[in-house]
Amino acid sequence: MKNKMKIAFAVIFVLIAGIWIGRMTGGSDTQSTAVSETDGHEHEEGQIWTCSMHPQIRQPEPGQCPICGMDLIPVAKEEKGSDVLTLKMSERALKLANVETAVVKGNSVTKILTLNGRISEDERKIFSQTSHFPGRIEKLYVSFTGEYVKAGQPLASYYSPELVSAQEELFEAKKYEKSNPVLLRAARTKLKLWKLTDEQIRALEEEGKIQEEFPILADRSGYVIEKKINAGDYVQLGQELYRMADLSSVWVLFDAYEDDLVWIKEGQNVEFTVKSLPGKKFKGQINYIDPVIDEKTRVAEVRAELSNPESLLKPEMFVVGHVEARLNSGSSSIVVPRQAVLWTGRRSVVYIKVKDSEAPAFRMREVVLGPALGESYIIKSGLEPGEEIVVNGTYMVDAASELADKPSMMDQEPPDAEDPFIDVPDYRKQTPDQFKELWSAVMKHYLDLQKSLVNADVEGAGKAAKRMLELLPPQKGSGLPRVPESYWKGRQAAISKALDLISKAASIDEQRKAFIDLSREIARAAKAFGAGEQLYLFFCPMANQDQGAYWINDLEKVANPYFGKMMLNCGSVVGSIQE
Repeated sequence: MKNKMKIAFAVIFVLIAGIWIGRMTGGSDTQSTAVSETDGHEHEEGQIWTCSMHPQIRQPEPGQCPICGMDLIPVAKEEKGSDVLTLKMSERALKLANVETAVVKGNSVTKILTLNGRISEDERKIFSQTSHFPGRIEKLYVSFTGEYVKAGQPLASYYSPELVSAQEELFEAKKYEKSNPVLLRAARTKLKLWKLTDEQIRALEEEGKIQEEFPILADRSGYVIEKKINAGDYVQLGQELYRMADLSSVWVLFDAYEDDLVWIKEGQNVEFTVKSLPGKKFKGQINYIDPVIDEKTRVAEVRAELSNPESLLKPEMFVVGHVEARLNSGSSSIVVPRQAVLWTGRRSVVYIKVKDSEAPAFRMREVVLGPALGESYIIKSGLEPGEEIVVNGTYMVDAASELADKPSMMDQEPPDAEDPFIDVPDYRKQTPDQFKELWSAVMKHYLDLQKSLVNADVEGAGKAAKRMLELLPPQKGSGLPRVPESYWKGRQAAISKALDLISKAASIDEQRKAFIDLSREIARAAKAFGAGEQLYLFFCPMANQDQGAYWINDLEKVANPYFGKMMLNCGSVVGSIQE
């Protein structure tokens, strides 16, 4: 009920807005002299009528909007000698629209970036403790992860038959130390290669007794981050026993969104806090920016290195960092409020206040946006310091400009999408009835598919696509003559590929993307071979990332399959397909 009331209020507001916007552009509060023919009088010659909801509607006589059914309103006429690109508004209209202006200035741009991140081990200080000779683990002295060990500390002890043999060789070589010292050096070198220390070898020689269990000594100091052995395991030469990390210094990995990367440079200072260490602030310096952006999260890792002698910072701690970033240090940039800019997807526009004008007047100008700055935009080009622009009520000024038939953000460039009806041959007279029956059934399921996409019904769209694939006439043996069959072969391959994608897609976005190619090929085939009924070709300029896309429907009413309920009425009829 609340939603219905909100919609009703919105409609009433638009009706009222349409009336006074149509009047505000005339520079006075007098009503148009045009009189509707429905009242029995002829309207003023040359008068143009438009819709306050759909300004693209232009008619030479009064009536109702063919899209929404609202009464058309007259477009205010220009005074003789006035600038056709300049919109004049009365003081009363400015107050009603709550229009505010401001003079733009060149400023040194600084932005405080907030970056979320985490503590991570320094990858350069992660190492593996390996076995230096084969044997069986007899006892573990370090038996859990997270334990800190020092270089030279015993980690485990194990029995090695090979080591026993090497000791026997040492003792035998010791007997011939004077006559054959080379043999003794070779026996000692063999034990050193197995990482026995000089002290261990000297102790063996002095004791002269075979030692069956030998300790594994830590090569370096660090924390055990992974234990890969247990007592009783038999290990091979070079096998990884422990994975360890030196945390005397750590990495701080921040997530930077692609919009923020323009502000971040190597060498910048970053200050961060850790939730689990309240009251403490840490400082580091950015020394690496990942050149690859994650395709799912749309962030790149920004890294700082920090000394951690007291081990306060532990891996996987969450941190919040702040970077004071300056864009083009030493130069000035123009910054405008976000609400001053109208963005159409292809271009950005602002409204400039005309100087030395008797009545308030504005002209639209395209600008090139730089990086976003919170609630502001940096203007890369299109504005100069000292110019005055509309910073509040910009949409109202643009609506008034559109209704006055002036340039506005609604002015669209020609669509980038390829017209599916260009160079399409007419094979309807050569198409056999068997092909027409199959094709007519395919088109009915296409319309079901189109309706499923409007309703964001992934399952329904998939089923309709599978049914179309089953009914689709084959490339060969379709019954078509040679030349039409050659044309159909190209269409059939593209249609099959798109239908296969839609039938297997797991999301509505994937299905709608494949529907772009499907609709283009379906339209070409329907134009060439007929459709079995009267159909209409629609075009939406905002679909396909503002490149535009087509679709077919059996009704003239717009029902956009690319946006669904979000922008259900976006699009218009651009062609028709006969039976």
